[in-house]
Amino acid sequence: MKNQKIVFFAVVLFFFFATNGFSQFKTDFASPLKKSVTNSVKPSVNIGFLGGFAMFNNGTGVNLGLFTEIELDRFAVVPMADYWKVDNASNFEMAGLLRLKFKGTTSNMDPYVDGGIGVNFYENTDPNPNTKPKKLTNAGLLLGGGLEFSNLLEGSLIFVDAKYKIIINDEKNVSGYTLTGGIKIPL
Repeated sequence: MKNQKIVFFAVVLFFFFATNGFSQFKTDFASPLKKSVTNSVKPSVNIGFLGGFAMFNNGTGVNLGLFTEIELDRFAVVPMADYWKVDNASNFEMAGLLRLKFKGTTSNMDPYVDGGIGVNFYENTDPNPNTKPKKLTNAGLLLGGGLEFSNLLEGSLIFVDAKYKIIINDEKNVSGYTLTGGIKIPL
């Protein structure tokens, strides 16, 4: 029951920030067609690939993923697919993140923070019978941040990202860190 309350709170928080972020832009759909639009907001869309390290269950392994970033000014919605493998444990995650970008101190480096929820398909094939859980499909929470570098590669963005992840489970939560780098390509 406690985990259900945590997931419910995370979903409510996700929708609060999503609606709050989109409500900052004028969306007057009832205006006549002849009226000129003065506050035109066009989102930019990036596709990205990431790779790096995962630290779960007192071990270190590999982390790979891909995502799409739908960006409106400093606010972005990021659907992503992520896979990590550490020793005998692996996880595939489909997540939705909300990202808030800050203006960096230099013109080519911008920091950001993000957080969200995901669905995890976790499997642990450790031969030790005391190791639990073996397989589970459950919700997870993500919290992280990173840096984007805009002038390193022409036509794309290079980034580094760190996240803390929790896979919610009734018996024992699975938690760990990922440290990744990657590239974002504007569409």
